Amino acid sequence: MHENVVFTEGAPLPGALEAVRELARAGHRLHYVTARAITGVPAPLAWRRTAAWLAAWDFPVDSLTIAADKACRFTDVFLDDSPGNCDALVDAGHPRPVLWCHGPITAHRAERVFAWDEFLALVDAESAAPAVCPATVRSVRRPARLAATA
Repeated sequence: MHENVVFTEGAPLPGALEAVRELARAGHRLHYVTARAITGVPAPLAWRRTAAWLAAWDFPVDSLTIAADKACRFTDVFLDDSPGNCDALVDAGHPRPVLWCHGPITAHRAERVFAWDEFLALVDAESAAPAVCPATVRSVRRPARLAATA
């Protein structure tokens, strides 16, 4: 999004579609959370355009959320390319915010990944780890499938 325009053109990041398809094949739920409505585009319009773009590229989707506060959607792993959003997720007590690094980022409070294979390995490791629930979640059972957000 730029200057109140929701981008619906252009290809996904190289490797992104293959990575999320691999996650879906492994049984992970995929929740997309985007803040596309915060700069003046109405949320319903942002949702429709984003959903259409995901469908056009045949992304597997379990849910799509339009929200300025990305911590509104609980997931086991949350991938975001904004250091600010990852900071907010860390501050909100999210169990595993992961920063997608497009360029040199020397340090950050969230875990960092630089390639899709790194992210897939991180999700696999999270799937094998014992469940840890934040204080706001009352269930102690791990869901049958891991939720990943991109």
